[in-house]
Amino acid sequence: MTKLIEVWPLRCASMTGLSADRFSNLIGRVREIVGVEWEKPAVGRPHVLPLPTAVIAALFGLRHNLSDEVLGEIFGCSQATITRYTRPCSRSCAGSQGLCKVEV
Repeated sequence: MTKLIEVWPLRCASMTGLSADRFSNLIGRVREIVGVEWEKPAVGRPHVLPLPTAVIAALFGLRHNLSDEVLGEIFGCSQATITRYTRPCSRSCAGSQGLCKVEV
């Protein structure tokens, strides 16, 4: 199965509402919150989506009010994977922007 997100280059501005610079800054801040375990988990399987793609999925879903099932179809993974990813990514994004308190 081809992931739709791999067919075209990521357009973070239209998907997330952030410029490339702001998105890059956000990824750095989220990476500080979630740590290096996202890319290289100490135990278990690696994540299906890399951190930048998971953040795009979370922001895209929030911006366009999409269900996790639709996001799973777009990003080539299951609804359960999107649900697991969007919760921590959404909290990390909000926390990095000072919108809420994030507990690590």
